[in-house]
Amino acid sequence: MTKNLTALGTEATFKEYTDLFVQRDPRFILKTKPGKKWRTVRRRNGGYVKLGDKYIQGHLAGQHAVGALGRWYPIHAFLDIDKRDIETVQDIRSAAELTESNSMLCSSESPDSYHLIFRPTYHNKPLTVKLLNEILQPFAEQHAIEIYPRARKCARLPFGKIQQCLDEGMELIDGWEQKTYWFQKLDEFDLAGVKGHQQLSFEPMLKAGKPGGVKLSTFDGGQELFEHGLQRPSSRHESQFQVLYYLWRKNIPLDEAERVTWKWIKKKHNGFSQDIVSSPQTVRGEIQRQASWVWEHYLPIYPDSTHNTYQGYVTKADVVNVLKVSSGSLPRARFLCHLVKYFHPRRNRNRVNIHSDLLQAWSSKDTYINRIGELEKKGIVYRGEGYLSEVRSKQIRMKWDFRSLDDAVLVDDRAPDTLGDTIRAAFTEEDARALLRVSGMHDRTASDYAREIFHSHRSE
Repeated sequence: MTKNLTALGTEATFKEYTDLFVQRDPRFILKTKPGKKWRTVRRRNGGYVKLGDKYIQGHLAGQHAVGALGRWYPIHAFLDIDKRDIETVQDIRSAAELTESNSMLCSSESPDSYHLIFRPTYHNKPLTVKLLNEILQPFAEQHAIEIYPRARKCARLPFGKIQQCLDEGMELIDGWEQKTYWFQKLDEFDLAGVKGHQQLSFEPMLKAGKPGGVKLSTFDGGQELFEHGLQRPSSRHESQFQVLYYLWRKNIPLDEAERVTWKWIKKKHNGFSQDIVSSPQTVRGEIQRQASWVWEHYLPIYPDSTHNTYQGYVTKADVVNVLKVSSGSLPRARFLCHLVKYFHPRRNRNRVNIHSDLLQAWSSKDTYINRIGELEKKGIVYRGEGYLSEVRSKQIRMKWDFRSLDDAVLVDDRAPDTLGDTIRAAFTEEDARALLRVSGMHDRTASDYAREIFHSHRSE
């Protein structure tokens, strides 16, 4: 991190910005001055340059403009509206059913050009960049606008110097830190409500941290192969898979990952593959099949950045406080841990909407209302008037000492799914046993649970 970052914001706020908006791999575009053309940044040998902090900081400081590719699961999206008066822009916004509570209207570089930024979901879950564009493309064509992000086309990063907030009461907001803060307060925009698209079933998708038995491995091997190429004969098939898996973990869209892996094997086979010389199209078809398998096989699980910013995370201090509040009750501790985890990436909002399906998955259909009620009595949770039992929990606020992702307990860059997994990652067995006892848990129960956590590795 460069020393001049303090002039822009703290390291923590900068990391929040990059976690939300920046896809660093595999390439990016740069515009040195307004009115100039965008260019892809390359090395002298023609290879792509990874989007580093100095370019992002320069974009935020107004020294130049940077554009990045979309993620496979984008956290933000925007409608790019050019050559329209502000009244027409507001009409388009209303037609899309976007409001000031779930979107931000910002200026763009050219006169009478705007970016309408929002947080897309589908049935209250992250959606792919492909689905985002499929749903909104008819609306975009109808109104002659463009949708970003895209899988294969870079788009300007948000909240540069020239991108001013235009909504009433937000005109004086200046600086990317404040804009990022207000973006995080936006409600999600659920595209399941967009008219005219084919409804899709999300039954196979992940439910409350239960990945249905699919296990993730580390991506270190894939990263090393991506950087250095094949290392031995007869390893191409396995190495392609590892590189694709690495790109999936990095949230690279499917089509882009296929293209990158194809380019990688051509350049970095290091003489260890005859197929790439004698049957290149066979290799390319194999890459496409492998990529499709990875992106479909891991459908119930999200890539690392989406996992941490949607599923959430907890810190070591959270675990201590969760056990303390729960007074030694494991069911209560597990429920509260899931709640804190979910709130962490949404901590800047005035209230958070949590569907009752999630609350039930964290406890049970018979107990989740009691769990919320118990936390209300302790002054930790506050329910708004929009709360509907058995249907949806709305306007839930939480009083908690929230921390940034920098303090999160992570394993291989991912937040653990369960309380037990988090305890194992954050504490030794001896410390965990002592912590459980201090929380009020019976000595025998604390010893049994600590043994289960550290030796059986059974999923909760």
